[in-house]
Amino acid sequence: LGDRWNLLNNALKEAENANYSWATKNLEQAKQIYSDYFKDAALKFDPESDEIIESAFSYNAEYIKTKQLLEASFNRQAIDKTIYKIAFMNIEESLDDGDADSFLKWFAVMETKFAISKNPDLITNQAISEIKKNPDKIHHYKDEIKSELLNIFKLKTIEEIEEAIAASDQGKPNDAIKFTYEGYYYYRTLHPHLVNTIGQDEAERSEEHTSE
Repeated sequence: LGDRWNLLNNALKEAENANYSWATKNLEQAKQIYSDYFKDAALKFDPESDEIIESAFSYNAEYIKTKQLLEASFNRQAIDKTIYKIAFMNIEESLDDGDADSFLKWFAVMETKFAISKNPDLITNQAISEIKKNPDKIHHYKDEIKSELLNIFKLKTIEEIEEAIAASDQGKPNDAIKFTYEGYYYYRTLHPHLVNTIGQDEAERSEEHTSE
């Protein structure tokens, strides 16, 4: 699935092209990959994520027609980052169910994006190695894996918002918008856990502040 995500993301980048035929071909390819490999999981865990992605695809079909390629690039962030949320929710269920095969399948998206194996300080890397040898080890490591993955999303959210503020201060509005999109859609992966921690009302207020 990491390879499928990578193909989808590359196709979306290629769709931001002034050549309408080429852009349309790549946008359709990206949408097909989403439909084949990620849509069912989105509908199962978070139908709102499916709505976001399908809406972004629809808007981008119009944007490439009118050559509004900057807007298409913003929507790419929504599609891309929302797939991380879908992957993470599958990982959570796999960890809770002790399903090592499903966990490793969906973890491939995180590895492809974040290159987790290159960070020797993460316990997740030791966990992956042991789970591959003994699937029952998944029960031992599940909480640490969840915590480390959530921390990645937390740090990425903060990082993107800081970049957005810096870009705004430097008079680069397009960069500021892009970083804000990225930060917001990284945050959507954290939101369910914020709800569990501080309650729905406070979490909704936090989401509103993030989107602003």
